[in-house]
Formats: sequence, structure tokens, C-alpha cells
Amino acid sequence: MMAASDVEGAILREVARILREGEHDLDPSRSLSELGVDSLGYCTISSFVERQFGVTVPPQTLFEFSSVEATAAHVASLIAGQPAAAQAAPAAPAATLAAVEAQYSPRDIAIIGLACKLPGAGDASQYWDLIRGGASVIQEFPSRRAPAADSPGYLKGGFVEDVDAFDAAFFGISPREALAMDPQQRLVLECAWQTFENAGYATARLSGSDTAVFVGASSFDYYELLLRTQAARTTHIGTGVSHAVLANRVSQQFNLKGASEAIDTACSSGLVALWHGVETLRRGESKLALVGGVNVLASRTPFQVFADAGMLSQEGACRPFDARAAGYVRGEGVACVLLKRAADAVRDGDRIWAVIKGGAVRHGGRTNSLTAPNPDAQADVIVAAVADADVDPLSIGFVEAHGTGTSLGDPIEAEGLTRAFRRLHAERGRDSVAPHFTIGSVKAQIGHLEAAAGLAGLLKAVLALGHRQIPGSPHLTEINPRINLAAAR
Repeated sequence: MMAASDVEGAILREVARILREGEHDLDPSRSLSELGVDSLGYCTISSFVERQFGVTVPPQTLFEFSSVEATAAHVASLIAGQPAAAQAAPAAPAATLAAVEAQYSPRDIAIIGLACKLPGAGDASQYWDLIRGGASVIQEFPSRRAPAADSPGYLKGGFVEDVDAFDAAFFGISPREALAMDPQQRLVLECAWQTFENAGYATARLSGSDTAVFVGASSFDYYELLLRTQAARTTHIGTGVSHAVLANRVSQQFNLKGASEAIDTACSSGLVALWHGVETLRRGESKLALVGGVNVLASRTPFQVFADAGMLSQEGACRPFDARAAGYVRGEGVACVLLKRAADAVRDGDRIWAVIKGGAVRHGGRTNSLTAPNPDAQADVIVAAVADADVDPLSIGFVEAHGTGTSLGDPIEAEGLTRAFRRLHAERGRDSVAPHFTIGSVKAQIGHLEAAAGLAGLLKAVLALGHRQIPGSPHLTEINPRINLAAAR
């Protein structure tokens, strides 16, 4: 009989080979997923176990075990009860691969790469540490950007360190042109490169491909600064401040020949760009889609405009869903994801961070004012998204909300969710069912990144899935009394 320790050692060595890491750097008490094994990796391990030990352990069975140790113990028990004659009959690897591919519909879109540069976080790993730690990184407006004698609370925000730093030579861009480029363009270029790298794709491999690029953006702060300086007198200013060039420059830089579009729908820009990417892949127009969202707070002027409109927190603290919520806090940064049809990602051995099952885009229609939200319309778009995803609403365990920290906006969003899930369960004859899910908003920690806010929230949700943790939120001490949790579903 083979000892479980011997089996564990063999499986751990195979996992180390798959992940290209040292065997001693892996903790056998952690699950395969936590170690970084993706769907194709599960198939590979399943085939390895069958070849090495002559027992059948389908990939879906591997998902049931909480650690490498538990997996090894299960395999050892199968070996002990397996007739010797059967040990020479490994299953075909293609069969296990097909089984995993079959779990995804042609409409499922995988996130196979991601990168970000956000307040308090230079990459995704630092971002998760920030989220998990629960700290807020809201700070004063950096004086070197636009010095001022006074600094009211509403000028606080989530700022990215060295947001103006850029290695122009790396991208073959002259210093003169780089100076005329909006920092948003620089950030998107860098983030695109890092996202491809995270996905394991050399840019030379992507050259000439039909990869699409969609970028959400809405601010023009840098143009205001350029007009005040001699830097405005350059032939590069036209392309330097163009939103269209945010996407086009990425496509040109890496020779990508799919659709290339900038999306401006204000605070939803990043998520609408994401939906463009999903739909492009579903229609088969591209094999890959890079999606980004970016926002840079280069000027104090928009702060003053939004403060005059009563939209910003006067104390500079964002308190989503809290009784003390009194306005949002602005933030900046960039986030990108690389998308691919999920079945193709499994076939090609890509790491899958998460899978987008569905979505929807709608407008609120006529309301009391141009910026006022509509809870009925919010319910409509949620119901439409769940229908498009074809998932049971009871399977939803977490909602990363818009959650801007306004005294009226948060209750309207909560009401929209309440109406949506009431309808979803009524449609399934579940009026007596009391489902439970958690709601959060990362804006409490990094501020509202406006055009990039949706992707910052998306990355939080993706990282929470990967770490199997739902992080808490600072500033939440008492629920906003206008939020009726008793009526919520």
C-alpha cells in the first residue's frame, strides 16, 4: 500500500511543475485553487494521477478537496482499494479536458489577465492587501500638482503615487510627445503591457491579432493644465488629449487589429467598456479583448464644480451605506483586464481569474434631474443581467455596489437591489425564500474613481473570489436609516 505522504509528495511536485514554482515554496495544506491552479491545471493533475497511480480522479472531484493533503489522502485510499489489473488503464487526457470545457457555455467570458495602479496599490497583490486590511488611503490633494493656500475637505481624494511617471523610451515615444500626452494615456499603455504580461502573453505574439481594445474615460483635467503652459504649443497636443487615442494608442503600439474604442458614459464608463468587450467576443469578432478604465485628478477645478453642486463629502471621507454618508470622495487610477471566451481559455491553458456569465446596460430614463438615479431602472438592469447570465439568483453571494457614500444615492441603490431580487424570486415562485448576500463598496477605501470605478470594483470582486474572502469596509458603523433591510431580499 502506498503511503499518503508519498502520494502527497508526487502531487506537490506535479503542482510545482505546473505553476513553475519551487516545491518547497508550496503549502500542501492549501487548496489547489489557492496555490494558483486553474481549470486546465486541474485537468493536468487528474491525468497525472491516472498515469502515475492508475486511479481515476476527475477534475471536478479535485474541486471537492480543501487541500493538497486531503487530495493525496483520497488518492491513497483509492489506490488501496483498486485492483492491480485496473492500475494500467489511464483515461485519455482529452476526455478530462473536454469535461472541463463543457462546463462553460459559448457565452461565458473568462478574465485571463489583470493589472492595476490604484490609490495605495501599485499592482493587484498590493490592492488585495489594501482591501483585506480595511484601511482608507484618502489623503490631501497633492500640493505639487496645483499648490493652493487653503485645502478644504472636499479636495481630499484617492491619489496614485507618481501618477506622472512614465518610461517614454520603453514605448518608443519622444520626450516632447510624452509631455503632451494626458497621463491617462500613459497609464493605460503601461497597464495594457502589464495585463498582457500577467496573462502570459508576449506582445510579439499578439502583434497582428484581432485583439480588441475598449477603454473607459471621461475627464480632461490635463488639457486644462496644458493650456496654461508653453507645452500646449506642440503638434502632439491633438492626439495627446484625445480620448479616442486612449484605446487607439494601445492598438497602434502593440499592432492590435480588433475594434479600438474609448467609452465615455461617466461613472459607468469602465463597465460599459467591459460589456463591449464581452459582446465582441460573444459575436466572434475577436479572440481577445483588452478592457481598461482610467481617471487622473490633475486639476482642482472639477473638485470645486462638484462641491458647489453638493456632490462631494465636505470632510473628505467616503461612507457607503452609513448613516453619516454625506457625499462622495474622488479618486484616480487605472485598471485593465484581458478577456477571452472561457472554453477557449481552458483549451489554450490560460489562467482563469474569473468568468463573466452575463450582464446588461440600460439607462434610467426621465427622472427628477439629469443626475438623479431611478430605482426601477436599476432593478430592470439587474434583472436583465441575471437573465443574460442564466444563473439562479440564490447563487449570488456578493454584490460589489456602486456605493458612492451619498445619503440619498445609497438608499436608492439598495432599493433597486431589493426590487430586483423580489422580482427575480417571484418569477421562480419563491416569495417565501429569504436569500442572503453581502454588499460592499471599495470606494470607502480608495474613493470614487469615476470612469475607472467600475473596473476597480470588478477587480475587488475577482480578487475576493480568488482568495475566498469577502472583505469588510471602513467607516460603516450604523446603517443609513433610509435603507430598509427588513424589506430587502
